[in-house]
Amino acid sequence: PLAGERWCAIGDAAASWDPLSSQGLVSAVLIGARTGRALDDSAAMEALARDVHLLCSEHAALQSYYYGMEDRWANEPFWQRRHG
Repeated sequence: PLAGERWCAIGDAAASWDPLSSQGLVSAVLIGARTGRALDDSAAMEALARDVHLLCSEHAALQSYYYGMEDRWANEPFWQRRHG
């Protein structure tokens, strides 16, 4: 969950991005700002949680797509783990 009674996850605790995607800093700032506005509004917090989960799903799909396109270092452990 993104939030519970008297707590709310932000930054990497809310969503962690692949460092190669360059999404972490921008997402942390935007999610943090939106979280600050939603703290006193349970409906807004629920909407934010849905949006963060959607962003994570979309990020995972894009990551899989782009990693699947890379074939230059197929024998390297990093890429072998990602091409599984």
